[in-house]
Amino acid sequence: MIKIVQEKEAKFITHAGSFHADEVMATALLEILYDEILLARVGEVEEAKEDAFIYDVGLGNYDHHQEDKARRENGIAYSSVGLIWRDYGREVLKKMGIEDNLEDYFLDIDEQLIMPIDALDNGEGERAPMTITSVRQVMKHFLNRLALLILYFVDMLII
Repeated sequence: MIKIVQEKEAKFITHAGSFHADEVMATALLEILYDEILLARVGEVEEAKEDAFIYDVGLGNYDHHQEDKARRENGIAYSSVGLIWRDYGREVLKKMGIEDNLEDYFLDIDEQLIMPIDALDNGEGERAPMTITSVRQVMKHFLNRLALLILYFVDMLII
């Protein structure tokens, strides 16, 4: 469950303003991993909050807006979802019940879903055509969760 809260109550913090694929997908992954997301969307992080997971804002470990941004071996810069997937993707898959061929699922999802989001969010390429091969089961779960998340954010905008 994702609940939008004030920054002082938040356990997760991302940027305010327009929604981008990287922080929306990152939020979906975090919701799978942590179940309950108390999320604040802020203009900037005023001070380091030790008990919050901060992403796509604040120039921390899961923000990609600094000049010395982390890059993949192929040179594409990570976005927030790429950084989170890199560090937590295997745990997300395990939480979803994926154990057999875990590394294959991890790499396929990274290559076909996460990396294109990284490239687009960093202005480093055109959207790669996505095919669903060995990740069909996982993608169904991801897409269901992402659809719910999008509906939630749309509902928040209407209110």
